[in-house]
Amino acid sequence: MARYPEGRQEMIQVCDDLTAREAREREVRALLEAAGEHPQASPHLVGLDLPVGAELPPSVTAHAAGDWLLAPKP
Repeated sequence: MARYPEGRQEMIQVCDDLTAREAREREVRALLEAAGEHPQASPHLVGLDLPVGAELPPSVTAHAAGDWLLAPKP
């Protein structure tokens, strides 16, 4: 979990291959379980590639690893 000086919190789950449905479900399940303990943190799933059309819960934000690493951080 990342905690920022201004109080914002993020949970970041990283998986190299999210193309397999079982892997996505496992990673999302871990994020949602952690969200129960940290409801104020926003859940993020980071993978090397994001499969097109992959269904994720609306509370989980998915990021391609390259975009995540290169994006400016607040």
